[in-house]
Amino acid sequence: MNRTFVLTMRAMAKRLRIVLVYSLFGVLLLNSSIFGQISVKITAIDNIPIGSEEISVDEVAKISGTITFTGNDSTEMLLQVAWRKANDETWWIHDYTLSFMPKVGQTIPWEIKDMPIGTRFDYKRNMEVVAFAIPRGEYIPEGVIDYNSMLYLSAGITRQIAVVRRTKTPAVYSVTPRIRMGYIAGKPVKIGETHEVGLNALVSGEVRKPTDSVVLLVVQPLNSDEHWIMEDEVFLRNGRWSGKFDFTKYGFEEDSEFIVFAIVARQLLPRGEAIPLAAWHEHMMNDISGISTLHKVRRIEIPVDKNQIGIKILTIDDRPVDPDGHWEVRPQCGIKGMLTGRNLLPSEALLILVASEFGDPAWQQVGRARVKNGRFWEISPRKLGPPGQYLKVMAVVASGGVQLISDRIEENVAFSAPIHILTKDQPPLSVQIERVDKKAIQTGNDAGIDVFRVSSVSGRISGRPLETDDKIWVLKMPNEEEESWELIGRAGFKSRHIWELPPMSLGESGDELILVAVVSKNKVDSMNLQEQGKIQASSARVHIRLTDE
Repeated sequence: MNRTFVLTMRAMAKRLRIVLVYSLFGVLLLNSSIFGQISVKITAIDNIPIGSEEISVDEVAKISGTITFTGNDSTEMLLQVAWRKANDETWWIHDYTLSFMPKVGQTIPWEIKDMPIGTRFDYKRNMEVVAFAIPRGEYIPEGVIDYNSMLYLSAGITRQIAVVRRTKTPAVYSVTPRIRMGYIAGKPVKIGETHEVGLNALVSGEVRKPTDSVVLLVVQPLNSDEHWIMEDEVFLRNGRWSGKFDFTKYGFEEDSEFIVFAIVARQLLPRGEAIPLAAWHEHMMNDISGISTLHKVRRIEIPVDKNQIGIKILTIDDRPVDPDGHWEVRPQCGIKGMLTGRNLLPSEALLILVASEFGDPAWQQVGRARVKNGRFWEISPRKLGPPGQYLKVMAVVASGGVQLISDRIEENVAFSAPIHILTKDQPPLSVQIERVDKKAIQTGNDAGIDVFRVSSVSGRISGRPLETDDKIWVLKMPNEEEESWELIGRAGFKSRHIWELPPMSLGESGDELILVAVVSKNKVDSMNLQEQGKIQASSARVHIRLTDE
């Protein structure tokens, strides 16, 4: 039994060897041009012989080698070069070629000068390079290719040569800017202008950077040569970045004007501490590889004193407040806001007060707000007063066992500016987007719908009727966080409640966008902080994808 088993295994092994021999013969026969007729070698890169411990190159290099013809094929051959980042699946082919006419037994040296290896942003990367010969009729145009396809098309190919890209000098980086700041506090930046910001300023822009580097935000008080790097992380996605400048820290209370910019650094730099000018110059020479344009900002809000609390009312009835006029709200509604400065103490409470606009301000307590994350607060819908009343609303931080000093508001721990409201017993103004490209919008569809890139947008208003000078504006934003809104156009009315933006270009095919419609008496360009205060109603966000069909 055992002997039979052994003989059977030996027979199977013999058959397997025969199959492998014939298979190898078939491969050699089918690929005889690769293995038998042409031999391509890379012998040196930047005059460094292949086989050295490490070959370092710049963005372009000189590549030398030989090509040997051993067969009788007289087809004209082209020599091409390809590179890839180490272990990537994709190779990049260059359009630069050398031409050779085969001659049996001839070995011809070749050299390509200024051959790009990688992109300008691939410094310190491990790269791989190959050269290959290909019949002129099979020329591969500049672009990407996988290795198997390149091997199949080639008549001869070198082994993969490993190289390392060198670190670039600061001088090179100074003439190749790779980071740009596009928006400050929701407004497009304008070179040479002073941008007005609040206590915090959201900023965003574009960046091209190596994967082993970081984007950081830098602020310099105008009256100082010290630089500060923001502690908060910068959000990066698909070549876009966004972040925040906080002008309430680092002793900035006495300053109102600053220089702000973004940098690309090879490593994390000291954050949250003053960097003297000499140390900053050292970082510029050794650690910083890219820098945006410098912009001047002016802070128009005053931060609270140390160990004090600042308080603001942001929305009433889920709409941004208008500090300059009377705000129409329902008699019963919720209120939201934020705190700045220190956190509340356990003995302190945040209370909402309301009083008549006319006569003696007899403040009445509406309720106690709930604070979330130490900064944002809200109070659930409460009755502020009967319909038709002109009122003022204030948020107050009281202390001493939640003991409110209602007749002397200024003696409480902190208090907000009063917001003037008019209570109305009708629902608030509401605006909706119902169709894009004549396609109905489904509520809560965050996946988006496909629409033609030139499309109409239509919808309706409900609640109270529009006033004579109310207008509807439609804006768009790329489907990415922390981007800025861009005005598409002003809609017109088809009836008392139905509005429509006529067909117009929403963007390019392939763009993914978010649309929103807002009601405002004045033009709304970018939904910046100043414009938000004038918006009376805003629709839900609508996600779309643009196509050419």
